[in-house]
Amino acid sequence: MPAKSMIKLIFSLIFLISLNLLYGQLQYTQHFTDLLDECEASFVMPVEGWYKLKLLKKAEARKYDLMIESQEHEFEIRYKLIPDYQISAPHITCVSTVSDLASNEERFDIQLNVLDVEQARADFNADWAAYADFVPKSSITDKFYARLVMLQRDHHLLQTIMFFNEHDAEKDIRLHSLSFVPTRGAQSN
Repeated sequence: MPAKSMIKLIFSLIFLISLNLLYGQLQYTQHFTDLLDECEASFVMPVEGWYKLKLLKKAEARKYDLMIESQEHEFEIRYKLIPDYQISAPHITCVSTVSDLASNEERFDIQLNVLDVEQARADFNADWAAYADFVPKSSITDKFYARLVMLQRDHHLLQTIMFFNEHDAEKDIRLHSLSFVPTRGAQSN
C-alpha cells in the first residue's frame, strides 16, 4: 500500500474514532442537551461505574430532566435544569426542595452546606451554590441516603439529586457533574 494511501487511511480511522468518542459522550437526551445550552451549563456524564440512562415515568418527567443510575455503585442521579428561574432566593428553593425529598422522621438530620461566593464561582462558575445531605423519603427512592446539589447563576438554576446506599467517594466524585460554563472574561483555574 502506498504511503499516501496509508496516511489517508490512518487519518480516516482517527476521524472515525473521534466521532465515535464524541457520540459516546452525548448519550443523553436532546431535551436535556437543549436545556444545558439554555442554562449555559455543562454536564459530565460518568464514564466509569456503568451508569445508564433511566427511563422517566410520567410523574418523574415533570420533576426531572434526566435520570441515570449505576447498578455497580447502587447510585442514582436525577437532574433538573431551570433556564428561566425567576426567584431571587435560591436558598429558599433549596430548603423547599430538601423538605420535599427528606424523610420527616425527627431522628434524621439535614446537613445544609452553602458555599461562599468565591468557592461557588471557583467550583461551579455559579453565583450561588449549596449542597444538602439527608435521608430521603422511602416513597421517593429505595436508597438510604441522598444529596442535593443546587447551583444558581443569572436566571438559571441547576439541581443534582443523588440517591445512594453507602457513604463513599462516589457522592463527592459526582458533586461536580453539573456546572455552569465559564463566562467570557472569567479566568479558568
